[in-house]
Amino acid sequence: MEALLKLRGEGSGRIYSLLAAARKAGTDLLYHISEAARARALTLLRVLLPEPREEITTIVVHSASAVPKMDVIGHSDTYVQVSAVIDGRLAFSAATPIIKGTADPVWEHEIPLDGFSQNPSDVTVRFEMMDKDHLLPTDRTNEFIGQAELRLAELLKQPSHTLLMQNRSGDPVLRWSNPPTPCELKVSAQLGGRPLSGAAASSATKQYPKHIFMMSRGTRGDVQPFLALARGMASQRGWLVTICTELAWKDFVEGKATDGCGDGAVRFLPSGGDTALQTSTWVAGQAMKAKTEVMQTIMMAAAESNFFASAPVIATMIERAGTEQAIDLLVPGFTLTGVGLLLSERFEIPLAAFCLQPTCIPSRDPEWRNVIPIESHGLSLLERVEKGYFTSHAALQSLKTCFESAPMSSLSLPKLRGYYGLSPSHTWRSVFEQDIPMVIPMLPGTFDMPGDWNPRIEMTDFIFLRSSAPGAGKLSQDVAQFCDEARKAGRKLVLMTFSSMPVPRAVMLECAVKMVDHCKHAMSLIYVGPQQQDKPPKALMARTDELKADGKLLEAARADFGVLFREMDAFIVHGGLGSTVEAMRMKKPVCVTGILLMDQRFWGKVCHEKGIGPPPVHIDDFHKSCVDFVDEALDPQSSWLAAAATLEMGDEADDGVAANVNHFAELMESGLKPVRACRGSWVEAADQCRVSRSSAAEAEAETASAA
Repeated sequence: MEALLKLRGEGSGRIYSLLAAARKAGTDLLYHISEAARARALTLLRVLLPEPREEITTIVVHSASAVPKMDVIGHSDTYVQVSAVIDGRLAFSAATPIIKGTADPVWEHEIPLDGFSQNPSDVTVRFEMMDKDHLLPTDRTNEFIGQAELRLAELLKQPSHTLLMQNRSGDPVLRWSNPPTPCELKVSAQLGGRPLSGAAASSATKQYPKHIFMMSRGTRGDVQPFLALARGMASQRGWLVTICTELAWKDFVEGKATDGCGDGAVRFLPSGGDTALQTSTWVAGQAMKAKTEVMQTIMMAAAESNFFASAPVIATMIERAGTEQAIDLLVPGFTLTGVGLLLSERFEIPLAAFCLQPTCIPSRDPEWRNVIPIESHGLSLLERVEKGYFTSHAALQSLKTCFESAPMSSLSLPKLRGYYGLSPSHTWRSVFEQDIPMVIPMLPGTFDMPGDWNPRIEMTDFIFLRSSAPGAGKLSQDVAQFCDEARKAGRKLVLMTFSSMPVPRAVMLECAVKMVDHCKHAMSLIYVGPQQQDKPPKALMARTDELKADGKLLEAARADFGVLFREMDAFIVHGGLGSTVEAMRMKKPVCVTGILLMDQRFWGKVCHEKGIGPPPVHIDDFHKSCVDFVDEALDPQSSWLAAAATLEMGDEADDGVAANVNHFAELMESGLKPVRACRGSWVEAADQCRVSRSSAAEAEAETASAA
């Protein structure tokens, strides 16, 4: 302070405040004072206001477990490459020492992330587990084992993390023991050399009335209904619900889990796998583009076997979740039905499936098809053959057996059962013979249920994930303005959306422009969804820009469908359960088009059979009939509009959560038992179910007649 008082001219107080402000703001405010005072200030700067040093984040790589063998002899010689990635660019990289000859290496190695100071939310920390090649000691010959990523902000949230390692295909890395064990890496973070402090440990873990373990893999649409059900169980019953699904949905699950869980709780555990990555390959892309029933049936048959790699991970997570509180019920999705039955038998936990795609449930009813046929290639004879054989459940079950029992696969269903000491079993025979509950979240009457299903395969009500967060239920300014201007101009409004389905932008715009230009009614069209990366023709883009300028066409990345749907006069949707049912509840005509994968065809058929729209049509052919659809849909005398006005698909305001939660509660009160192995054909069990249901119906009719 005495040194500061010797400064003259500018005043010591002003110099000191400017220096402090310069340090705080990171700007050179010294140039606001005279040159002489600046020289004296800079001399004092190092003494009086030393450069502040930010606390350095240190990554600690502790240990790994179940590291697989990468060589024929011995164990892997393992190290971990730790990298910091910012905006897709490598900003930092360092490696741990090599630990030789063990499947469970321990490092306890600290890696300081020095040299950059970005927002932790913008920094992704990547952990790559490698096997050192000593024969050819170069980095290029080292073998990749697996990797895990998380944001630095996530890493700093809690004292330690156990990371599931995944390979480049997105599948979990497994060590082939008996049973297979997922490879995991334990890491933590330190700030300024100090371990992070987590939440204070409770002397007694809170116990909940029930603990439900859900397992689902797939897209957001596959996970979202489970999350809606989980939140309902937590808020309405006070239950603990663990959702085991892909790491891609961790933020989604945990973000929604904080919104209205009441006395219960919803927690996340990883299942391993990355559906988005696996469906982004060229082969998967070609399969999804195929319109034939043959390819659709093949994809349906392979749906479960594609996820068998997650079975050992889910088994580990069941053990882990059960140590905190015993699990009362397993709830698998339709792509994990066989795995769910295996785990129910292995851990002796009752099971009730939550089935979003009822066409996967087999039946001998000739009208119940696993894939809804559409006109695909204009060859009527071939289409009749496809419809007659490849859409039947006999064909589907034959193909499923090939995929799920592949003798050369180390992850076939029989081998998985053998790893856990279980005898072979047929999934659907078990479901039918043991009356295993399968809850279908659809309003009764949505479709005609086959007569050979077991009586515990039941429909409840449609379920939706609604938000109570502030700001929910509003349209963005551009979308709201577009709708307002269309109404003022007397134009009808049509919505087109394909969710995350990969419909090329050129194809979408061709149909959109054609409808707006040639519809006999004045209309405006809004497309909601991601903008695909293909480049439409220049002439098409020019016309698109003209229609946008005229307020007749709008492309929006996202919108609150709960609000937007109420503004629409007709809908063009991809056939997902959620968006299709929300559209049907608006009592307006609905057309289902897009790439039409599996259950999307089912919903197109439902819309057509309810009389509110045309048969489902593939997006490649939609340009032929799109104008006819809007001409009919927007006609006040339309038969589709009349049918839609009388259609009952549930109350728009009802999210269906209570009905589904109550049904699961009733199932649990009825005394469910763990699954047991059943061998033999599902056909025999289905026939027995048909006989039992017929007898029960006759007895009920006799009772009613006597009364």
